[in-house]
Amino acid sequence: MFGGEVSFHPIVLDYIPVGWRIGFGEQMCDEIKAALDNAEDLRHYRVFDVDEKFGELRWYGFGLSGAKEEEIDRIVKKYIKLSHETCVKCGRETNRLVNGKPLCEDCESDTGRQHASDCVEPGVEPDIIPDTDM
Repeated sequence: MFGGEVSFHPIVLDYIPVGWRIGFGEQMCDEIKAALDNAEDLRHYRVFDVDEKFGELRWYGFGLSGAKEEEIDRIVKKYIKLSHETCVKCGRETNRLVNGKPLCEDCESDTGRQHASDCVEPGVEPDIIPDTDM
């Protein structure tokens, strides 16, 4: 999907739900980029999917091995844990799960759409979380 170029994180951020992008997305990508500290690592590492599944961040990358792979895995696991506690719509801290997704009280309520809209960058539409529990 993407990878290999030094500035991969703006592309990766497009695939992260807007709340997580606001809450920790750029920081996570910066940490991963810093761990890929040479051109060889950057050239070999590929991220083929980033999304939300069952209320947590999913990050699928490949192309590294050994200590470097373990370092990236450690960083990703830290943010997977953080995704459980971060509203998927607005990025605020939450301990609420609604239909299996972490949502703050404001985003769960009827006014959540306006609240989520207030939290995103101008010109960026908040993600609408589809009901996939069929």
